[in-house]
Amino acid sequence: MSQISRCTDGFDIREVEITSDETPSNFRRLARQVSGENFDVPHDSRILFGFLKKTRNMNKPLQVAELAFQPANMKLSEPGINFDSDFYHQIQFLFVKGDYQGCGYGTALVEKAIDLCMWHDSSRPIRVQAAHTAVRFFEKQGFKQTGDRIDCIYSGSNLFRKLYNMEKQQD
Repeated sequence: MSQISRCTDGFDIREVEITSDETPSNFRRLARQVSGENFDVPHDSRILFGFLKKTRNMNKPLQVAELAFQPANMKLSEPGINFDSDFYHQIQFLFVKGDYQGCGYGTALVEKAIDLCMWHDSSRPIRVQAAHTAVRFFEKQGFKQTGDRIDCIYSGSNLFRKLYNMEKQQD
C-alpha cells in the first residue's frame, strides 16, 4: 500500500473506557507492536484509540495508534515538585504503528487529548516525558524542552532509556 493511500484513508478517534477487559489488552498489544515492550494503561488515565475506517480491503476498523493521557487534577491548587505532578495535564503514552507514522495520526491524537484537557482548564500546561525518538515530533506540536535529558537506568525498554521533559502552554 502506498504512503499516499495509507494517509488518505479515513481515520477515526475513539475515547474508550478502561473498564472493559478488552481495552487494557488492546493497549498492551499495540504498545508491544510499536515498542517491543508491554506497557499497561496508567492508573486514572483516559485512552484514545485511532482507527483506520473499514474499506473494501478490511472488514473491520484497524487500530493504528493510541494515546494515554490524564487531565490535571483541579482539586490541587499548586504544583508538586515532580515534573509529572497531577497538577498538570499529562500525555503518558503515544504509540503509532511504524507503517502509519508520518501520516498525521499521532498529531490528531495529541490534538484531541489537548482539546479534552483544555476543556477542564486551559490555564494549566500539558506535559509529556518524551522518549528521545519522539522529541522532534512533540516539538512540531508546540512542546518545548524544560531541562536536561533524563537517563533512566532502570527502564526495561531502550525506547525509554533517555527521556526529555517537555511542556506546552496554551495561549
